[in-house]
Amino acid sequence: MTSSRTPASQEAVPFTFARNQIMTTLTAPLPFEGNDNRKYYPSLNEVTRTHVTTEEAAYYLNRAAQTLRMWACFETGPIRPVRVYGRLGWPVRDIRRVLGLS
Repeated sequence: MTSSRTPASQEAVPFTFARNQIMTTLTAPLPFEGNDNRKYYPSLNEVTRTHVTTEEAAYYLNRAAQTLRMWACFETGPIRPVRVYGRLGWPVRDIRRVLGLS
């Protein structure tokens, strides 16, 4: 005969914090603080070029660069890049269209 009750080791245990642990958690440094290796890109409105690199397009679309490369490879994404000597150029006009900025 099977029991509908879960074993004691699998029962839900309420998760509580002490007050000082919450403050410690909220004031802990973020993992990216002090990291000067991050790249900063200008606002999409300030871009004057017709095409941007995969890394820049990924930043503007809030996607991983590899996702855009897969869109290019399988031709499944909302934007089609231009291929020049094995490099991908993503049209700024299409990025603005996908984001609803044009």
